[in-house]
Amino acid sequence: MLDRLPPELVEHVCASFSVDDGVGPLCALQATCKSLRAVASLSLLWHPHYTARWPHSSPEQEESRRRRYASDYCQMYAARARTDNSAGDLLDDIINDRASRPARAVQFANDLGRDVWDYLVSQAHQDGDVRLCGGKDSYVRRYWARQALGVIARLEVVVGALLSRPVYDHLTLEAAVTDMSAWWGHDTGEIQAIYDQLAWQCRESLVIKEVAMPQDSGFRATEFCTHVCNWMRDEGFRAAPEEQYTLLMNHFAHSFLKTHRRTLPMSLIIVFLAITSRLGLHASPVAFPYQVIVRVHTDPPGLPTDSDFFVDVYSTESPSGPIVPRDRLLSRLSQMGISDTQREAYLKPSPTGTMVQRVANNILNSINMPGQATQSQHDRAAALYVALCTAALTNLDPDARVIGQLVELGREHFPLDIRPVVQRGIAKALRQDSRNKLNLMCEARLQEAKAPVKPAERSERIQYAVGQIVFHRRWHYWGVIRAWDHSCQASEAWVHLMDVDRLPGGRDQPFYRVYALLDDSQPERYVANCNIVPLHTCPKEADCPVCPVGVNPHPPPLWDLVRDVLHANSAIERYFTHVEPGWMGRARFVMSPELREIYPHDDEFAARAIASPPPLVEPATV
Repeated sequence: MLDRLPPELVEHVCASFSVDDGVGPLCALQATCKSLRAVASLSLLWHPHYTARWPHSSPEQEESRRRRYASDYCQMYAARARTDNSAGDLLDDIINDRASRPARAVQFANDLGRDVWDYLVSQAHQDGDVRLCGGKDSYVRRYWARQALGVIARLEVVVGALLSRPVYDHLTLEAAVTDMSAWWGHDTGEIQAIYDQLAWQCRESLVIKEVAMPQDSGFRATEFCTHVCNWMRDEGFRAAPEEQYTLLMNHFAHSFLKTHRRTLPMSLIIVFLAITSRLGLHASPVAFPYQVIVRVHTDPPGLPTDSDFFVDVYSTESPSGPIVPRDRLLSRLSQMGISDTQREAYLKPSPTGTMVQRVANNILNSINMPGQATQSQHDRAAALYVALCTAALTNLDPDARVIGQLVELGREHFPLDIRPVVQRGIAKALRQDSRNKLNLMCEARLQEAKAPVKPAERSERIQYAVGQIVFHRRWHYWGVIRAWDHSCQASEAWVHLMDVDRLPGGRDQPFYRVYALLDDSQPERYVANCNIVPLHTCPKEADCPVCPVGVNPHPPPLWDLVRDVLHANSAIERYFTHVEPGWMGRARFVMSPELREIYPHDDEFAARAIASPPPLVEPATV
């Protein structure tokens, strides 16, 4: 019927198809007949679908596609879909073949890059019901997709930082600190868009208050800066209270622009500089001792002059306000014992590289501060990683300790980074001796990661399996077994601290590494066999013979428990593919290929454990 309609009417019908419905209707029309195929293949019909599905792309690759396909979005759509399929194949290789990971990481970072960003985001953020999101490899797929996103983002940042010498000095402070969010896999372009939105909102507020802009004839810089600081205060950008001052996430743009707006002096001046630069003000950060400030340039070229003034955004709510007289700053420097000849140097605009070094040092200090125990293990690892990378890039000759930490962090928390980011990115910036040390360490870890593993031999002593959901008899938390040992393999100091020899069975009993459902920065626990109670092995009576008096180990609803475990331990997704429900509310986490290689017999054991009623666990002995 449709093939009898005029082509322009069919085109009008096709143009009404919703982008939310995808390209299915267009593909269906293409499969009908020659005339409808011609209409359904029109570039203008495919353009909205193309831009909706792939908002990100590699500029060079996108330009190449435009030339190759003459900007025909139907053909370009097919080409991008093939690229996504290639990315899916690479992700499958990473999941199933440990030895292929370094090469596949390089392909993601160097060959595909931003072209597969949107595909990887779709794989990394499969939200919704934990039972249904993405199929039987959804957990492990999410983990490696996040790692691939991080590799792409971090390599872009490292390569960008190396475009000048000294490193970072071609960037603004705003851009350099925004780039640090790439260590969490964030899209820095989206963070820049938040700054754009803030600047627009601030401008609207100032216009309503009839405050002159930098381009206006009646512009007064001190009044303008005061109004910007007050607007920031009203939007929640304020000095952090004492108990929040050392919070680790105060340093990172993806955090202090959203959840941590009560934040540090450095973060506040970054927001101030981002807003005012977009509104046309010339200003620079100043690395004043103990607290950074802003120097506002009154001359149009933005060069330092005697008429410049200073802004302390952190002190906006103080009685004196944010504008700081030069004499007061000189007096502070004098009180610090700085000589007359040196004081002016402390008021000069600071290069971005100097400021970024200061940010890195502040991050390292925060990591070692008390009060970080509730920070997630992933956030602590990412913060340490970015601080060490920054230290290496700005120092160029880091000591062996920094080099060693870089490689170990990559091995443990960022396993795709070692080849493309550390070895082929950061190492290139270092002096020859440091580069050689880093390359040797990287090669050693890469060879170690590819080496065949020796499968663990189960014995009758091992009562539980990797992937089982368990309850801690003494400390009353739930968790998932990730590994086991035939006997305690912890250090003597740990054995003594935890009083292991007083447990029933002492150190000569199986011990299990358990991802614990705890609000803690160290989610993995080492648990003795005598303290393990598997999910739903206890009777429902209150006088359970297995657990201490008054403790009922029956869990919350299964899928709530699974969701909480996944949320508390992001690394768990590396080792498990999905959750398999079993008999009477029991379940197990199914091992990934990587873990199954180490524990080949545990899969069958765990499957049996949830398939039928297990024997009642013997009561604990005191």
